[in-house]
Amino acid sequence: MPDIKTKSLDAAPGQVKVWKARLVESGPEVTLIRVPISSTTEDRDGDEFSLAGLESMLAGLKSGKIPLYLDHGFRESGARLYGALDMLGAWIDGEIEGSTLYGTAFLDPDNWLARELARKIEAGLPMGFSVGFGVIKSRSKDNGGLIFDEVSLWEVSAVGIPSNPDAVNSAAVQAVVKSLRIKAGLETDEMKRKTKEEGEEPDEEEEQEEEEEQEEEKQSGACEDEEEKAPEEEPTEEDEEEEKSYEVLDEAQIRQIVADEIGKALAPITEALKPLNEIKTLVTKAVATRSKGPRGIVVAREVKESQTDEIPAASPYKPLY
Repeated sequence: MPDIKTKSLDAAPGQVKVWKARLVESGPEVTLIRVPISSTTEDRDGDEFSLAGLESMLAGLKSGKIPLYLDHGFRESGARLYGALDMLGAWIDGEIEGSTLYGTAFLDPDNWLARELARKIEAGLPMGFSVGFGVIKSRSKDNGGLIFDEVSLWEVSAVGIPSNPDAVNSAAVQAVVKSLRIKAGLETDEMKRKTKEEGEEPDEEEEQEEEEEQEEEKQSGACEDEEEKAPEEEPTEEDEEEEKSYEVLDEAQIRQIVADEIGKALAPITEALKPLNEIKTLVTKAVATRSKGPRGIVVAREVKESQTDEIPAASPYKPLY
């Protein structure tokens, strides 16, 4: 298989769409995604597309013959294999907005990887997309890179780390985090208004939550007005004693309290380990008092001297075999 060039761009928030539709009236409902897949921005290799190069890829997207893969078909071994059964879907449309090429693809409804891809895009994760193509027309740049004026688009893949420097964009994650903080009540009204100005469309649930919050604020405001009108009660002796019972602790006192509580919690464990410590002490003493004589296998034994005169005296040691 000939080498292919790749160029990537991630899907920024507000430019991504995940929805369901029927491609034909009698067909099944499928999930579609719309994401930016390339641009005229220079990539990490110093290469870039011209607008003419983006238009040549746009024609391929509209043909409906460009498959959607994961990671350009790379396997764990490092080999690239564009298997027919590895397709997650197909690209069926596209458009150029400014200097960015967007593509629309439908996903295989029975492919769990395709469902995971749609879920991650919808969750706002900074998913990257990279185009695989063969070069037809190009020209050199002063820095040694290439400008692609016409290419043959082969496939577009979802990737974790795309080559385009704009591909890993934290704005997508920030938008999701901000939305979660607003729902959790951690953002102020000013931040909510700022989020709306940035172009996020609140859904029906958010609008209902805002209405409920406004109603609660009105009720709380009315209660505060009633409390202000009511005469202030003088503090009683019990209230004064309760206030005096509170004590402000410094860091050292807090550390001591924590240490005491940990000691109480570990006391049963320490007590249970005492027999093991005693056994360890006995074993240590036994090893220390063990004979310090020679170690190893004895390879000789003492032989008594013969009592007869006919046999000469033997060596006091005789090797064993």
